[in-house]
Amino acid sequence: MPQKITAQLPHLCRIEFGLANLSAATRAALLSAAAEGHFACVQDASLNFAQLSADELSALLAGMPQLSRLFLLRWPDLHSLRWLASPQLVTSLRDLAVFRCSALPVSELTHVYGLTGLHTLVLTDSFEAPLSAHSQRLLAPGSKLLPHLKVFVYEPPKQSR
Repeated sequence: MPQKITAQLPHLCRIEFGLANLSAATRAALLSAAAEGHFACVQDASLNFAQLSADELSALLAGMPQLSRLFLLRWPDLHSLRWLASPQLVTSLRDLAVFRCSALPVSELTHVYGLTGLHTLVLTDSFEAPLSAHSQRLLAPGSKLLPHLKVFVYEPPKQSR
């Protein structure tokens, strides 16, 4: 990221990235800015059309230690949620929304179960297959897995892609 832009970021609380078609240089600059602490105050992040690997996403989010709201939008190649196991996210993340991330295996929900501080969980048109009734019960407010969850919104994946 250009020096002029990153110099203005230390107090940024909300960030939204449209990450489609990132060049290698832009991707490297984004991850470098995160590693240098330029996103340290970010509390609310929206990532749209992202083309980051799970490791790159982990690195980006590691630079956002105060992140409490995360929205993933239209991310058709997201295959893993393992980065949710980050100790920082387990303690800071309160709201998680995943919209149209259709390549996720349902087994990736196990990473959501560790987010015991979640208050809101929205899963819309995501995952390769619909969630079972049992999985939906595990994610419903009042669940022992997610004791602070107050809102759970689920819409199964659309059949036609």
